Amino acid sequence: MEDKDSMGDEDSMDDEDSMDNEESDRRLLSDKLNIWRHDMPDSLYHSAARSRACSLMGQPHVLDLACKWLEGCQDSHQCFAQANNAWYPSRLLDVSVDGIIRLVTTAKEHVTGHYATLSHCWGPGKFLVLNPDNISQFSAGYPLEKIPRTFQEAVQVIRHLKIRYLWIDSYCIIQGDSDDAREDWNREAQKMCRVYTNSFLNIGSAYSKNPHDGLFQRRKVEEILNNVLLKWRPSAVKDESFYNICFDDGFIPFTRFGPLFEAFKHLSECALSKRAWVIQETVLSPRMLSFTGKQLIWQCSEAASCETAPAQSRKSILEVERWSSFWAAENDMAPPLSEEKCIDEMPKLMRRWFHISTKYSEAKLSYPNKDRFKALAGVGERFSQLTNRAYRYGYFPLYTKLEAFGLYYSVLSEAGATGGWVSSRSPGQEIGLGVPFSSGY
Repeated sequence: MEDKDSMGDEDSMDDEDSMDNEESDRRLLSDKLNIWRHDMPDSLYHSAARSRACSLMGQPHVLDLACKWLEGCQDSHQCFAQANNAWYPSRLLDVSVDGIIRLVTTAKEHVTGHYATLSHCWGPGKFLVLNPDNISQFSAGYPLEKIPRTFQEAVQVIRHLKIRYLWIDSYCIIQGDSDDAREDWNREAQKMCRVYTNSFLNIGSAYSKNPHDGLFQRRKVEEILNNVLLKWRPSAVKDESFYNICFDDGFIPFTRFGPLFEAFKHLSECALSKRAWVIQETVLSPRMLSFTGKQLIWQCSEAASCETAPAQSRKSILEVERWSSFWAAENDMAPPLSEEKCIDEMPKLMRRWFHISTKYSEAKLSYPNKDRFKALAGVGERFSQLTNRAYRYGYFPLYTKLEAFGLYYSVLSEAGATGGWVSSRSPGQEIGLGVPFSSGY
Protein backbone atom coordinates (compact mmCIF):
# COMPACT_ATOMS: atom_id res chain seq x y z
CA MET A 1 0.00 0.00 0.00
CA GLU A 2 1.45 3.33 -1.12
CA ASP A 3 1.90 6.14 1.29
CA LYS A 4 -0.32 9.13 0.55
CA ASP A 5 2.44 11.54 1.35
CA SER A 6 4.73 9.63 -0.94
CA MET A 7 2.12 9.76 -3.68
CA GLY A 8 1.72 13.48 -3.14
CA ASP A 9 5.41 14.02 -3.54
CA GLU A 10 5.38 11.91 -6.67
CA ASP A 11 2.47 13.89 -8.13
CA SER A 12 4.34 17.06 -7.35
CA MET A 13 7.40 15.76 -9.13
CA ASP A 14 5.27 14.77 -12.16
CA ASP A 15 3.80 18.27 -12.29
CA GLU A 16 7.26 19.78 -12.20
CA ASP A 17 8.45 17.42 -14.96
CA SER A 18 5.39 18.35 -17.03
CA MET A 19 6.10 22.04 -16.61
CA ASP A 20 9.73 21.46 -17.55
CA ASN A 21 8.61 19.61 -20.67
CA GLU A 22 6.24 22.45 -21.60
CA GLU A 23 9.03 24.95 -21.18
CA SER A 24 11.31 22.82 -23.31
CA ASP A 25 8.67 22.74 -26.09
CA ARG A 26 8.35 26.49 -26.19
CA ARG A 27 10.39 28.44 -28.73
CA LEU A 28 11.35 32.05 -28.71
CA LEU A 29 10.64 33.25 -32.25
CA SER A 30 12.93 36.10 -33.19
CA ASP A 31 11.76 38.42 -35.98
CA LYS A 32 14.23 40.04 -38.32
CA LEU A 33 13.69 43.04 -40.56
CA ASN A 34 15.59 42.92 -43.83
CA ILE A 35 15.72 46.09 -45.92
CA TRP A 36 16.78 45.42 -49.49
CA ARG A 37 17.52 47.46 -52.57
CA HIS A 38 18.60 46.70 -56.10
CA ASP A 39 22.14 45.45 -56.46
CA MET A 40 23.26 47.84 -59.18
CA PRO A 41 23.86 51.38 -57.90
CA ASP A 42 23.15 52.76 -61.38
CA SER A 43 19.91 50.81 -61.91
CA LEU A 44 16.73 52.45 -63.13
CA TYR A 45 15.06 52.00 -59.74
CA HIS A 46 18.02 53.49 -57.95
CA SER A 47 17.90 56.52 -60.27
CA ALA A 48 14.16 56.86 -59.69
CA ALA A 49 14.60 56.71 -55.91
CA ARG A 50 17.16 59.52 -56.01
CA SER A 51 14.93 61.50 -58.37
CA ARG A 52 11.92 61.25 -56.08
CA ALA A 53 13.95 62.67 -53.21
CA CYS A 54 14.42 65.97 -55.10
CA SER A 55 11.97 68.75 -54.32
CA LEU A 56 12.93 70.76 -57.44
CA MET A 57 12.34 68.99 -60.74
CA GLY A 58 15.39 70.51 -62.40
CA GLN A 59 17.92 68.91 -60.07
CA PRO A 60 20.55 66.61 -61.66
CA HIS A 61 19.13 63.40 -60.15
CA VAL A 62 15.76 64.10 -61.83
CA LEU A 63 17.35 64.71 -65.21
CA ASP A 64 19.55 61.63 -64.71
CA LEU A 65 16.38 59.53 -64.64
CA ALA A 66 15.34 61.04 -67.97
CA CYS A 67 18.75 60.00 -69.31
CA LYS A 68 18.11 56.45 -68.10
CA TRP A 69 14.78 56.28 -69.91
CA LEU A 70 16.30 57.65 -73.09
CA GLU A 71 19.24 55.24 -72.93
CA GLY A 72 16.91 52.31 -72.33
CA CYS A 73 14.80 53.31 -75.31
CA GLN A 74 17.84 53.63 -77.57
CA ASP A 75 19.31 50.32 -76.43
CA SER A 76 16.26 48.07 -76.55
CA HIS A 77 13.41 49.79 -78.44
CA GLN A 78 12.72 50.51 -82.08
CA CYS A 79 11.53 54.08 -81.43
CA PHE A 80 14.84 55.60 -82.53
CA ALA A 81 14.33 54.25 -86.06
CA GLN A 82 11.65 56.88 -86.67
CA ALA A 83 14.14 59.75 -86.39
CA ASN A 84 15.52 60.72 -89.80
CA ASN A 85 18.71 62.73 -89.55
CA ALA A 86 18.58 63.46 -93.28
CA TRP A 87 15.78 65.99 -92.73
CA TYR A 88 15.74 69.04 -90.45
CA PRO A 89 13.32 71.92 -89.89
CA SER A 90 14.11 75.21 -91.64
CA ARG A 91 15.50 76.65 -88.40
CA LEU A 92 16.89 75.21 -85.18
CA LEU A 93 18.37 76.60 -81.99
CA ASP A 94 21.97 75.54 -81.39
CA VAL A 95 22.44 75.23 -77.61
CA SER A 96 25.99 73.84 -77.61
CA VAL A 97 27.51 77.04 -76.18
CA ASP A 98 26.80 77.58 -72.50
CA GLY A 99 24.57 80.60 -71.83
CA ILE A 100 23.84 81.26 -75.52
CA ILE A 101 21.22 80.12 -78.02
CA ARG A 102 21.96 80.63 -81.69
CA LEU A 103 19.39 80.42 -84.48
CA VAL A 104 20.61 78.17 -87.28
CA THR A 105 19.21 78.15 -90.82
CA THR A 106 19.65 74.50 -91.74
CA ALA A 107 19.78 75.14 -95.49
CA LYS A 108 22.84 77.35 -95.01
CA GLU A 109 24.74 75.59 -92.22
CA HIS A 110 25.91 72.01 -91.83
CA VAL A 111 23.77 70.35 -89.17
CA THR A 112 24.36 66.86 -87.78
CA GLY A 113 22.90 64.87 -84.94
CA HIS A 114 19.51 64.90 -83.28
CA TYR A 115 17.15 67.73 -82.41
CA ALA A 116 14.46 67.96 -79.74
CA THR A 117 11.17 69.84 -79.85
CA LEU A 118 9.24 71.68 -77.15
CA SER A 119 5.49 71.70 -76.55
CA HIS A 120 4.30 74.58 -74.38
CA CYS A 121 1.34 76.85 -73.66
CA TRP A 122 1.61 80.38 -75.02
CA GLY A 123 -0.78 81.90 -72.50
CA PRO A 124 -2.52 85.27 -72.79
CA GLY A 125 0.47 87.48 -71.97
CA LYS A 126 3.28 88.68 -74.21
CA PHE A 127 6.80 87.28 -74.27
CA LEU A 128 9.88 87.52 -76.45
CA VAL A 129 9.43 85.81 -79.84
CA LEU A 130 11.31 85.68 -83.12
CA ASN A 131 10.37 88.56 -85.42
CA PRO A 132 11.85 90.33 -88.46
CA ASP A 133 13.53 92.90 -86.20
CA ASN A 134 15.47 90.51 -83.96
CA ILE A 135 16.18 87.55 -86.25
CA SER A 136 19.71 88.81 -86.89
CA GLN A 137 20.37 88.97 -83.12
CA PHE A 138 19.18 85.37 -82.66
CA SER A 139 21.32 84.27 -85.61
CA ALA A 140 24.41 85.86 -84.06
CA GLY A 141 23.73 84.33 -80.64
CA TYR A 142 21.22 85.44 -78.02
CA PRO A 143 21.74 85.42 -74.22
CA LEU A 144 19.90 82.51 -72.67
CA GLU A 145 19.00 84.54 -69.58
CA LYS A 146 16.88 86.93 -71.67
CA ILE A 147 14.37 84.37 -72.89
CA PRO A 148 11.42 83.09 -70.79
CA ARG A 149 12.09 80.62 -68.02
CA THR A 150 10.42 77.61 -69.71
CA PHE A 151 12.70 77.96 -72.72
CA GLN A 152 15.78 78.39 -70.55
CA GLU A 153 14.99 75.21 -68.67
CA ALA A 154 14.21 73.29 -71.87
CA VAL A 155 17.74 74.17 -73.02
CA GLN A 156 19.08 72.87 -69.70
CA VAL A 157 17.22 69.59 -70.20
CA ILE A 158 18.48 68.85 -73.71
CA ARG A 159 22.04 69.81 -72.79
CA HIS A 160 21.83 67.27 -69.95
CA LEU A 161 20.56 64.71 -72.47
CA LYS A 162 23.43 65.62 -74.83
CA ILE A 163 21.16 66.88 -77.61
CA ARG A 164 22.58 69.86 -79.47
CA TYR A 165 19.56 71.34 -81.25
CA LEU A 166 16.15 72.48 -80.07
CA TRP A 167 13.06 73.47 -82.07
CA ILE A 168 10.67 75.93 -80.41
CA ASP A 169 7.82 77.32 -82.49
CA SER A 170 8.12 80.86 -81.12
CA TYR A 171 11.84 81.03 -82.02
CA CYS A 172 12.00 78.89 -85.17
CA ILE A 173 9.02 80.45 -86.95
CA ILE A 174 8.85 84.21 -87.52
CA GLN A 175 5.99 85.67 -85.48
CA GLY A 176 3.94 88.82 -86.01
CA ASP A 177 1.42 90.42 -88.34
CA SER A 178 3.78 91.52 -91.10
CA ASP A 179 3.50 89.98 -94.56
CA ASP A 180 6.87 88.27 -94.12
CA ALA A 181 5.81 86.79 -90.80
CA ARG A 182 2.51 85.50 -92.15
CA GLU A 183 4.21 84.00 -95.17
CA ASP A 184 6.79 82.29 -92.97
CA TRP A 185 4.15 80.97 -90.59
CA ASN A 186 2.01 79.55 -93.42
CA ARG A 187 5.04 77.88 -94.96
CA GLU A 188 6.38 76.39 -91.73
CA ALA A 189 2.96 75.28 -90.44
CA GLN A 190 2.77 72.88 -93.38
CA LYS A 191 5.88 71.09 -92.11
CA MET A 192 4.57 70.24 -88.65
CA CYS A 193 4.20 66.54 -89.40
CA ARG A 194 7.85 66.25 -90.41
CA VAL A 195 9.09 68.51 -87.61
CA TYR A 196 7.71 66.21 -84.92
CA THR A 197 8.04 62.79 -86.57
CA ASN A 198 11.74 63.45 -87.27
CA SER A 199 12.49 64.83 -83.82
CA PHE A 200 14.49 62.74 -81.39
CA LEU A 201 12.44 63.76 -78.36
CA ASN A 202 9.56 66.09 -77.58
CA ILE A 203 9.64 67.89 -74.24
CA GLY A 204 6.25 68.75 -72.78
CA SER A 205 5.87 71.72 -70.45
CA ALA A 206 2.70 70.13 -69.12
CA TYR A 207 2.12 72.10 -65.94
CA SER A 208 2.99 75.63 -67.07
CA LYS A 209 0.25 77.88 -68.41
CA ASN A 210 2.70 80.27 -70.09
CA PRO A 211 6.42 80.39 -70.98
CA HIS A 212 7.27 82.21 -67.75
CA ASP A 213 6.10 79.43 -65.39
CA GLY A 214 8.99 77.11 -66.24
CA LEU A 215 9.49 73.36 -66.49
CA PHE A 216 11.07 72.89 -63.10
CA GLN A 217 8.35 73.07 -60.48
CA ARG A 218 8.95 72.79 -56.76
CA ARG A 219 6.98 69.82 -55.51
CA LYS A 220 6.02 68.04 -52.31
CA VAL A 221 8.36 65.08 -52.14
CA GLU A 222 6.03 63.15 -49.85
CA GLU A 223 3.45 62.98 -52.66
CA ILE A 224 5.72 60.90 -54.88
CA LEU A 225 7.61 58.78 -52.36
CA ASN A 226 6.95 55.09 -52.87
CA ASN A 227 4.81 53.28 -50.38
CA VAL A 228 6.48 50.64 -48.23
CA LEU A 229 5.06 47.15 -47.96
CA LEU A 230 5.92 44.90 -45.03
CA LYS A 231 5.95 41.28 -46.24
CA TRP A 232 6.32 38.32 -43.87
CA ARG A 233 7.83 35.03 -44.94
CA PRO A 234 9.01 32.01 -42.92
CA SER A 235 12.70 31.48 -42.46
CA ALA A 236 14.65 28.40 -43.48
CA VAL A 237 16.33 28.63 -40.09
CA LYS A 238 14.41 27.12 -37.20
CA ASP A 239 12.93 29.52 -34.67
CA GLU A 240 13.16 32.53 -36.99
CA SER A 241 10.95 34.43 -39.40
CA PHE A 242 11.64 37.30 -41.74
CA TYR A 243 9.94 40.55 -42.68
CA ASN A 244 11.01 42.09 -45.96
CA ILE A 245 10.53 45.82 -46.32
CA CYS A 246 10.32 46.64 -50.00
CA PHE A 247 9.10 49.37 -52.30
CA ASP A 248 6.15 48.24 -54.37
CA ASP A 249 5.61 50.33 -57.51
CA GLY A 250 2.17 48.84 -58.01
CA PHE A 251 0.73 49.73 -54.63
CA ILE A 252 -0.94 52.90 -53.46
CA PRO A 253 -3.12 52.76 -50.35
CA PHE A 254 -6.56 54.37 -50.37
CA THR A 255 -6.68 54.55 -54.19
CA ARG A 256 -8.14 52.18 -56.71
CA PHE A 257 -5.38 52.39 -59.29
CA GLY A 258 -1.60 52.25 -59.33
CA PRO A 259 0.91 55.10 -59.54
CA LEU A 260 1.29 54.96 -63.33
CA PHE A 261 -2.44 55.37 -63.83
CA GLU A 262 -2.56 58.26 -61.37
CA ALA A 263 0.42 59.98 -63.02
CA PHE A 264 -1.08 59.86 -66.51
CA LYS A 265 -4.48 60.93 -65.27
CA HIS A 266 -2.78 63.96 -63.73
CA LEU A 267 -0.98 64.59 -67.03
CA SER A 268 -4.30 64.63 -68.88
CA GLU A 269 -5.55 67.32 -66.50
CA CYS A 270 -2.55 69.62 -66.98
CA ALA A 271 -2.81 72.84 -68.95
CA LEU A 272 -0.80 71.59 -71.93
CA SER A 273 -3.09 68.60 -72.54
CA LYS A 274 -6.01 70.92 -73.17
CA ARG A 275 -4.39 72.77 -76.10
CA ALA A 276 -5.38 71.69 -79.62
CA TRP A 277 -1.95 72.17 -81.18
CA VAL A 278 -0.47 69.79 -78.63
CA ILE A 279 -2.67 66.90 -79.79
CA GLN A 280 -0.69 66.49 -83.00
CA GLU A 281 2.61 67.29 -81.31
CA THR A 282 1.94 64.41 -78.92
CA VAL A 283 0.71 62.00 -81.59
CA LEU A 284 3.57 62.59 -84.01
CA SER A 285 6.55 62.55 -81.64
CA PRO A 286 8.56 59.31 -81.34
CA ARG A 287 9.25 59.99 -77.66
CA MET A 288 7.90 62.47 -75.13
CA LEU A 289 9.23 63.65 -71.78
CA SER A 290 6.61 65.61 -69.82
CA PHE A 291 7.18 67.85 -66.81
CA THR A 292 4.02 67.93 -64.72
CA GLY A 293 3.78 69.75 -61.42
CA LYS A 294 4.42 66.48 -59.57
CA GLN A 295 6.81 64.31 -61.55
CA LEU A 296 8.46 63.39 -64.83
CA ILE A 297 6.54 61.21 -67.29
CA TRP A 298 8.07 59.25 -70.17
CA GLN A 299 6.29 58.02 -73.29
CA CYS A 300 7.63 56.11 -76.27
CA SER A 301 6.16 53.51 -78.61
CA GLU A 302 7.21 50.68 -76.29
CA ALA A 303 6.87 52.11 -72.79
CA ALA A 304 4.99 54.36 -70.40
CA SER A 305 6.89 55.36 -67.26
CA CYS A 306 6.97 57.90 -64.45
CA GLU A 307 9.08 58.54 -61.38
CA THR A 308 6.80 56.48 -59.14
CA ALA A 309 6.64 53.62 -61.70
CA PRO A 310 9.92 53.90 -63.60
CA ALA A 311 10.09 50.48 -65.31
CA GLN A 312 9.92 50.51 -69.11
CA SER A 313 7.58 47.87 -70.52
CA ARG A 314 5.06 47.73 -73.33
CA LYS A 315 2.50 46.25 -70.94
CA SER A 316 2.42 49.54 -69.03
CA ILE A 317 0.93 51.30 -72.07
CA LEU A 318 -2.30 49.32 -71.74
CA GLU A 319 -2.90 50.84 -68.30
CA VAL A 320 -2.66 54.45 -69.39
CA GLU A 321 -3.31 54.80 -73.14
CA ARG A 322 -6.83 56.11 -72.49
CA TRP A 323 -5.27 59.20 -70.89
CA SER A 324 -2.94 60.12 -73.75
CA SER A 325 -3.09 60.43 -77.54
CA PHE A 326 0.59 59.55 -77.81
CA TRP A 327 -0.02 55.99 -79.01
CA ALA A 328 -2.94 56.82 -81.32
CA ALA A 329 -0.79 56.70 -84.49
CA GLU A 330 2.04 54.45 -83.38
CA ASN A 331 4.34 53.35 -86.15
CA ASP A 332 3.49 49.65 -86.33
CA MET A 333 2.32 49.78 -89.94
CA ALA A 334 4.73 50.63 -92.73
CA PRO A 335 3.27 53.39 -94.92
CA PRO A 336 1.73 53.40 -97.38
CA LEU A 337 -0.61 50.49 -96.72
CA SER A 338 -1.90 48.47 -99.65
CA GLU A 339 -5.62 48.53 -100.37
CA GLU A 340 -5.97 45.05 -98.88
CA LYS A 341 -3.87 45.91 -95.85
CA CYS A 342 -5.75 49.16 -95.39
CA ILE A 343 -9.05 47.26 -95.29
CA ASP A 344 -7.61 44.71 -92.85
CA GLU A 345 -6.40 47.47 -90.55
CA MET A 346 -9.58 49.54 -90.88
CA PRO A 347 -10.94 48.99 -87.36
CA LYS A 348 -7.61 49.93 -85.81
CA LEU A 349 -7.19 52.98 -88.04
CA MET A 350 -10.72 54.16 -87.34
CA ARG A 351 -10.33 53.79 -83.59
CA ARG A 352 -7.14 55.80 -83.72
CA TRP A 353 -8.48 58.55 -85.94
CA PHE A 354 -11.67 59.01 -83.95
CA HIS A 355 -9.74 58.96 -80.69
CA ILE A 356 -7.62 61.81 -82.00
CA SER A 357 -10.52 63.75 -83.49
CA THR A 358 -12.53 63.42 -80.29
CA LYS A 359 -9.62 64.69 -78.21
CA TYR A 360 -9.12 67.50 -80.70
CA SER A 361 -12.76 68.56 -80.57
CA GLU A 362 -12.49 68.92 -76.78
CA ALA A 363 -9.28 70.97 -76.94
CA LYS A 364 -8.85 74.73 -77.16
CA LEU A 365 -7.31 77.13 -79.64
CA SER A 366 -6.40 80.74 -79.02
CA TYR A 367 -7.13 81.54 -82.68
CA PRO A 368 -9.69 78.95 -83.85
CA ASN A 369 -10.64 80.68 -87.11
CA LYS A 370 -7.00 80.70 -88.23
CA ASP A 371 -5.66 77.51 -86.69
CA ARG A 372 -8.46 74.95 -86.46
CA PHE A 373 -7.44 73.04 -89.60
CA LYS A 374 -3.70 73.70 -89.45
CA ALA A 375 -3.44 72.39 -85.88
CA LEU A 376 -4.64 68.97 -87.06
CA ALA A 377 -2.99 68.96 -90.50
CA GLY A 378 0.13 67.16 -89.30
CA VAL A 379 -1.89 64.24 -87.96
CA GLY A 380 -3.92 64.18 -91.16
CA GLU A 381 -0.71 64.00 -93.17
CA ARG A 382 0.54 61.13 -91.02
CA PHE A 383 -2.65 59.12 -91.55
CA SER A 384 -2.50 59.99 -95.23
CA GLN A 385 0.98 58.43 -95.35
CA LEU A 386 -0.29 55.31 -93.59
CA THR A 387 -3.30 54.86 -95.86
CA ASN A 388 -2.09 56.40 -99.14
CA ARG A 389 -5.30 58.48 -99.19
CA ALA A 390 -5.50 62.21 -99.73
CA TYR A 391 -6.28 64.33 -96.68
CA ARG A 392 -8.14 67.65 -97.00
CA TYR A 393 -9.24 69.79 -94.08
CA GLY A 394 -10.10 67.04 -91.63
CA TYR A 395 -11.44 64.59 -94.21
CA PHE A 396 -10.18 61.61 -96.17
CA PRO A 397 -11.88 58.44 -97.44
CA LEU A 398 -10.23 55.20 -96.41
CA TYR A 399 -12.02 52.93 -98.79
CA THR A 400 -15.16 52.92 -100.90
CA LYS A 401 -17.48 51.30 -98.36
CA LEU A 402 -17.08 54.30 -96.08
CA GLU A 403 -18.72 57.56 -97.00
CA ALA A 404 -16.18 59.43 -94.94
CA PHE A 405 -13.44 58.75 -92.49
CA GLY A 406 -13.08 61.91 -90.52
CA LEU A 407 -14.95 65.15 -90.85
CA TYR A 408 -17.58 65.96 -93.41
CA TYR A 409 -17.29 69.22 -95.31
CA SER A 410 -19.24 71.35 -97.74
CA VAL A 411 -16.49 73.12 -99.69
CA LEU A 412 -12.93 71.84 -100.24
CA SER A 413 -11.18 74.97 -99.06
CA GLU A 414 -10.05 76.07 -95.64
CA ALA A 415 -12.37 79.06 -95.68
CA GLY A 416 -15.40 77.01 -96.68
CA ALA A 417 -14.79 73.70 -94.95
CA THR A 418 -17.16 74.35 -92.09
CA GLY A 419 -19.72 71.57 -92.41
CA GLY A 420 -18.18 69.42 -89.71
CA TRP A 421 -16.81 72.09 -87.44
CA VAL A 422 -18.44 74.48 -85.05
CA SER A 423 -16.64 77.78 -85.45
CA SER A 424 -15.36 79.37 -82.27
CA ARG A 425 -15.19 83.14 -82.47
CA SER A 426 -13.57 83.77 -79.11
CA PRO A 427 -9.94 83.03 -78.23
CA GLY A 428 -9.42 80.04 -75.98
CA GLN A 429 -12.78 78.46 -76.78
CA GLU A 430 -13.33 74.79 -77.48
CA ILE A 431 -13.60 73.72 -81.10
CA GLY A 432 -16.50 71.52 -82.11
CA LEU A 433 -16.19 68.47 -84.30
CA GLY A 434 -18.92 66.70 -86.23
CA VAL A 435 -18.17 63.13 -87.26
CA PRO A 436 -20.69 61.33 -89.49
CA PHE A 437 -20.50 57.58 -89.24
CA SER A 438 -22.51 55.17 -91.36
CA SER A 439 -20.29 52.10 -91.43
CA GLY A 440 -20.75 48.86 -89.58
CA TYR A 441 -17.45 49.34 -87.74
